[in-house]
Amino acid sequence: MKTPAPPALNAREKAILAFAAKGLSDRAIASKLGLSAETIRWYNKRVYEKLDAANRTDAVSRATELGLLTPQSSPVVRQPIRYVDNDGVSIAYEVIGKGPVDLLFIPGFVSHIEMSWETPDYVSFFEQLGRIARVITFDKRGVGLSDRVPGGPSLDQTVRDALCVLDAVGSKNTFVFGTSEGGAAAVLLASMFPERVSGLILFGTTAKVVRAGAEPVWSTPREAFDQRLAALLASWGEPWAIERFAPSRMNDKAFQAWWPRCLRAAASPSSVRAVIENAAAVDIRGLLEDVETRTLVMGRTGDRIVPMAATRYLADHL
Repeated sequence: MKTPAPPALNAREKAILAFAAKGLSDRAIASKLGLSAETIRWYNKRVYEKLDAANRTDAVSRATELGLLTPQSSPVVRQPIRYVDNDGVSIAYEVIGKGPVDLLFIPGFVSHIEMSWETPDYVSFFEQLGRIARVITFDKRGVGLSDRVPGGPSLDQTVRDALCVLDAVGSKNTFVFGTSEGGAAAVLLASMFPERVSGLILFGTTAKVVRAGAEPVWSTPREAFDQRLAALLASWGEPWAIERFAPSRMNDKAFQAWWPRCLRAAASPSSVRAVIENAAAVDIRGLLEDVETRTLVMGRTGDRIVPMAATRYLADHL
């Protein structure tokens, strides 16, 4: 007697089932695929019917038995958020995964290492990193769960805080992944302590943020920067600048609700002003030719924050 062939699932149904196997909610799956939660529920019913399953747990189990899904590997371990003291300032950090190498992630202008786990994209990104590395990340002083201090963190302070975090987790040598001005801090870290850095990964990073004259052309004119800062402060606490930071999420209601809550939790208007004004002073052009650490420079075509010309400048001068 022939074994009956497994039911045919189309690509969309398989994708939804794979996300369900990872524990994502219908809303989270909808966000991933750019669909509505109602549409995901409609697809779920079709999958349940095809697999003769009563619910998503049955569907995942049945699909795995039939070879329609790859068995899930062990979940990535996320250690509890902890604090390390750096000369009286408490820095919040966490460790994700147990990969064979260390990877320090330095975020951009504001972050909140607890609330960020409420959005599916963040979860997916760090869980994937956590399968290939022991990922170490932290909230810079002045934002997130770290101590609020007068003035925003300078690049040098961020480097010193990063070293304290690395020492706290026993990391002697690490790859460093920096995004936005976190990338500038990563470059400074590699230039000051090359023996601690295995390699650099820079994404959406610029060597100079604001220009006073005409050069470099890929940096932001001072007047335009001041206008953006004023607009930021006037609308802080609202879903600010999604069209620039995350244009693909402009119609994502879940993201629109999470983004302003995360910003409010990460910084107050006065603290974010200090952070942004410090970022305006970033100019690491003089460091680039002295950095010998192997580096991967990444940019995104159409980036509305950091133009590709700034990315190419980094790649050309490192």
